[in-house]
Amino acid sequence: MSFVYTYGIKDPNDKPQAVLYNENQELVARAPFPPSEDFLLGSDKEGKGVLTNLIEGAKYTIGLAILLSLFRILLSFILGYLFFILPKVVKDKIEILCDAYHYAPTAIFAYLILSPALIAFSWSYDDKSKFYITIGVIIALAIPILSVYLMREIENIFRKEFISSSRLIGGSSIHIFLKHVTPFLIPKIIIMFVQQVGQVLTLFAHLALLDIFIGGGKQVIMGVDLEGNLLMESFSLSSEWGGLIGKSWNSFTSYPWMLFGPILAFTLTILAVNFMASGLIRWNQREYNMPSNKKINSSPSVLNVTSENVFSFDKVKLTEKSG
Repeated sequence: MSFVYTYGIKDPNDKPQAVLYNENQELVARAPFPPSEDFLLGSDKEGKGVLTNLIEGAKYTIGLAILLSLFRILLSFILGYLFFILPKVVKDKIEILCDAYHYAPTAIFAYLILSPALIAFSWSYDDKSKFYITIGVIIALAIPILSVYLMREIENIFRKEFISSSRLIGGSSIHIFLKHVTPFLIPKIIIMFVQQVGQVLTLFAHLALLDIFIGGGKQVIMGVDLEGNLLMESFSLSSEWGGLIGKSWNSFTSYPWMLFGPILAFTLTILAVNFMASGLIRWNQREYNMPSNKKINSSPSVLNVTSENVFSFDKVKLTEKSG
């Protein structure tokens, strides 16, 4: 719907109107407009409908979350294998350093790294550079934890008996990793990917509250106060949902509908992603953790060879069948 609206329905020459007049050119209302037939979820201070912003920004919000999660998983998978082949002393040091990330909020780390480029010295960077810096930081912050997790998973798989058997019959390390380790990792990687989508969406919302908008932002003059100072407000250039929340946060008490729509969209999307992750976890447990009380049906035509009759040739009756 987002792509269809932006590239098929939306008129690029149609600009929002912050002020509405009646037939007699008398001022009727000034943006933001409350929910009505013309604006189902209300409008923002520029006169753009909240529902329109949500539809237009969905491709950036959900699309970027999926893309960044893919990069996170891919780079962590490569780095996790590189960690695995390192000496044990080095791996222990890496685990100690990476475990520290569990006790610090990701949004705070991201803000401390991004604020110099996007807030303090934003004038020295163009919009494209700001976007790439933001994307790079969001990807890099999750790689240490995910890499160590995948390294531990690889170690657990290499301890299994079938890995030793594959080595005894001449399997190389690359062959063992591709043919035996990777099939065990793929279900866990899929679950990690879905979980990362939810985490990236949450990070978008947190950064927006700190005036860091994914896709860039703009400063708009909204008026002049009693002392003659310009009233400036930040707006998201891409209508990304986190940016919609960030720009509307200060107006929550006066115009709550501006914040209700983006929060509802974020909540439903993250809830859907969490349901997907929960379902995948249950599926993975059913596939690889078969209950011990489950009976295995054996066909009566299969010969059950035990240690009692393997070497008892006198108990084996050989028959010949013609034909």
